[in-house]
Amino acid sequence: MLQNQLLGFFERFDTDLRLTPFHISLYLALLHQWQRSSFAGQLILNKKALQQHSRIGSPHTLYRCLKELSMWGYIAYSASKNPALGSSITIHRLTPKASGSGEPAGTNAAERKSRIPPEQAAVADYFREMGYPSLEAQKFFNHFQSNGWKVGGKAPMRDWQAAARNWMINSQSFTKTPTQQPLNLSTPKSYDEPL
Repeated sequence: MLQNQLLGFFERFDTDLRLTPFHISLYLALLHQWQRSSFAGQLILNKKALQQHSRIGSPHTLYRCLKELSMWGYIAYSASKNPALGSSITIHRLTPKASGSGEPAGTNAAERKSRIPPEQAAVADYFREMGYPSLEAQKFFNHFQSNGWKVGGKAPMRDWQAAARNWMINSQSFTKTPTQQPLNLSTPKSYDEPL
């Protein structure tokens, strides 16, 4: 079971550019804890042990990575306000593509459509639906593929369709009609003058 989970994770890891070394080490620490609990349905979060196993020094980074892994469909993270109960984590089953879809259980069509990075065909379809040429879709996809699907080159993109709509709005302002400068032939030129 753990071997299939690892294979499924590494297949997704190859294409998911949002994952950082923090996310990977945290996920592997969670898998280790999950295996030690005999693959229980839910894990109770032990912050100190998880920080030690994942080698993440900051609690802020730990919680940010937990929230992002949950948002991206790798785990289900349920934060608890009660310190006596503790937060719970459920690890989604990831199967390798050879034996399954490689998507976590419960992934629906809306989640697949909003996944980052999106498939190039999904971007082309979206631009076509909005009435824009496929060339603009290719420009959009290539631009964000080259910068790791980051907004402004820094923050990870959360909604590629909103970024595409902004791209469409800005593409109208970038299309310039070529204007020809008139030649000024009225003033005579003296070739005797030095430059």
